[in-house]
Amino acid sequence: MEDKINEPQPAGPAPENQPPAPAAEAATPEPAAAPEQPTAPYAQPPVTPPVPAPGQPYQGYGQPAYGAAKSAGTGALVCGILAIVFSWLPLVGIALGIVAIVLAVKTVKQSGKNGKTTGGKVCGAIGIALAVVCFVIYLLFGSIMMALVSSDDLSSEYDAMLSQSLQENADEIAGSLPDASSLVDPEETAAIDAATPYLQSLGALDDAQVQAIVDEVDQRAAESVGMTLSEMGVDPASLVRWVFADYDYEIDDIQIVKGGTSTIYALATVRDADELGTLFLERTNEFVNSSEMDAITSEEELIARVGQIYEQCLSEVTGTTTAPFEVSLTQEGDAYVVDEEAWQSQLLDFFAL
Repeated sequence: MEDKINEPQPAGPAPENQPPAPAAEAATPEPAAAPEQPTAPYAQPPVTPPVPAPGQPYQGYGQPAYGAAKSAGTGALVCGILAIVFSWLPLVGIALGIVAIVLAVKTVKQSGKNGKTTGGKVCGAIGIALAVVCFVIYLLFGSIMMALVSSDDLSSEYDAMLSQSLQENADEIAGSLPDASSLVDPEETAAIDAATPYLQSLGALDDAQVQAIVDEVDQRAAESVGMTLSEMGVDPASLVRWVFADYDYEIDDIQIVKGGTSTIYALATVRDADELGTLFLERTNEFVNSSEMDAITSEEELIARVGQIYEQCLSEVTGTTTAPFEVSLTQEGDAYVVDEEAWQSQLLDFFAL
């Protein structure tokens, strides 16, 4: 309405009695004005697009709000970080990395590049790379484990085949070897057969054997100290049985001399006569230096007391020792015979006399 009122009115006819207007003074001609465009009735005033605040991107007509783009950039960054965190799960890490990259690209197209979109894209790419590396490592580890299992199976089969082959070869070698009995010298066998009864008899002495040894022991004692064991108050039979109480033996070597004296070298386990002699000497000295010795008034009492000390020592000493000894044999025809004199002499060495 206001526009209509202000429109210029058309000029009417000039009044008849009005004097003509004086001629206009000459002046500089004005440039012709552009023809006036007719004003549309009821025209709307022009709309000015909103001016963005300083530091914010320009929002044109029809574009989404800046807050939505900012949220998308944050989502890209979060997905990228999660892609790195879950990269040890290849499928999850790759999926999150792809989502982060897609969101970052979409946000850049909508609102331009910023720190969050760049970080989301970079983190997404790193997450995908790490997930691929983990996937490759898993494949390699699985392959190695399968190879190890397969190698164990192959190794077991190989060991079984090798064992079977070795057994077959051992059977062939054993079949080609001569009989063990053919490797033994018959002369050595004959000598061992002759000495074995003597060696075994010391583990179960009868009264006759004990007496034979007693005679030899007494004779050796008389030669050494001028008195027999009986005269010193010691029962020689008890001593003989004590020495061989834990007897055992093993043959160590054999030497065959044709037409001469052959020798079997053996190791005997017997009671330790040296330990017995040491203890008996200590106890005897204690007795001699004691007041008990002063109370002895006769030789018979002294011999009896010494015998008691000796018997006590026999019961206390139970240690054994390994003593080497020899069995001498002579050859009579095709047979071997133990030299009795040399045998008895060897037995005396067990008594440390």
